[in-house]
Amino acid sequence: MAISSDPSGLPPAHESRLWHLVLAGFLGYVPHSMMRRIRARDPKVPIEEFVIVGRRSGTERHYLLNHIQVDGKRYVGHPNGDAQWVRNLAAAHVLTMIDRTGNAEQLEAIEIGDGPERDDVISWTRTMPAPAGQIYGGAAGHIRAVGRFFRVTPQA
Repeated sequence: MAISSDPSGLPPAHESRLWHLVLAGFLGYVPHSMMRRIRARDPKVPIEEFVIVGRRSGTERHYLLNHIQVDGKRYVGHPNGDAQWVRNLAAAHVLTMIDRTGNAEQLEAIEIGDGPERDDVISWTRTMPAPAGQIYGGAAGHIRAVGRFFRVTPQA
């Protein structure tokens, strides 16, 4: 049996129905009020408010998302892939980040494909505070298979 070594240290990409359900439950059922309190109390938690315009409705939608920072670059993403906000961002390519002090920053978003940059972002998710880091670590193969991530930069 040949052993392949992956420099990312991540498991091979494989979509998992179980991890899809676990991530959907973890991400979908935490009340926003609780996330806002955690965000307000702990500056180490990388949650920021993002505004994304609906691709069909044109309505601004507010989301609390992980603001991922790896090697000086910034990212947002979804471990299960095609959430509504992901489809909206893929269509719009722009979003607004509202930081904890209320300052707004317009950002351009470029989806990143498979490769070392995306693997670094997925690896970063495993370092998040408990329980998120453990969940993302266990689901890394699933996230590698279906997750969608965007590099965000200040709009010119």
